[in-house]
Amino acid sequence: MKTMLEVRNISKRFGGIVALNGVNLKIEAGEFVGLIGPNGSGKTTLINVVTGVYKPDEGSVIFEGRDITGKPPHIICRQGIARTFQIPQPIMDLTVLENVMLSSVFCGDRSTKQVWEALELCGLSEKAYVEAGKLTLVEKRLLELARAMASKPKLLFLDEVAAGLRPHELKRLGEVLHRLNREGVTLVWVEHNVAELVKYVRRVVVMHQGHILADGEPSVVVKLPEVVESYLGRLTLA
Repeated sequence: MKTMLEVRNISKRFGGIVALNGVNLKIEAGEFVGLIGPNGSGKTTLINVVTGVYKPDEGSVIFEGRDITGKPPHIICRQGIARTFQIPQPIMDLTVLENVMLSSVFCGDRSTKQVWEALELCGLSEKAYVEAGKLTLVEKRLLELARAMASKPKLLFLDEVAAGLRPHELKRLGEVLHRLNREGVTLVWVEHNVAELVKYVRRVVVMHQGHILADGEPSVVVKLPEVVESYLGRLTLA
């Protein structure tokens, strides 16, 4: 596979706190990767650095062979990287369609066709004219996905999209994520629900105290003593 994203020796500090400490990571085109670790391990900070929210103190971010380090979010979005957020924050009194249209405009595209394609991929076309404030939690998370997909990303970061969902809602979400991956979108999924995550991803990266602790096949990584000790504890995956 071809390397899509390469994070090279990235460090990020907030005062005396080291959030990222020399992180190196490669994501190949077409992958579905899980990114796990305890709170404060650096997962969201890494996403924020890659997507331009934060500038790293050291290191570089290479996307499809181009250095995008420190570029603003809208430029990075237009180059093919999108993300969702832990807490969906749609504009509640706008319709689902209008919310997704606003996202597409932010990323430099005014194509109505692209907006409808995003709604269809995320299973929300029948809710297009419903106000966002009237959606269920899982529908709001799918709307967050559709807003990201409206920018036609090649690489999509998912920040705890499964949080708070019930089993049947998790199944619906998982089906959508598989569909996006089959359509050619490379996915990196940050999630605390490891038992659910490993049902879908083909690789797991574990972060701990600002660095990469482990990286590999899910069934192997989640059983590593250092991963169990630092994060998983008594979690069972049955």
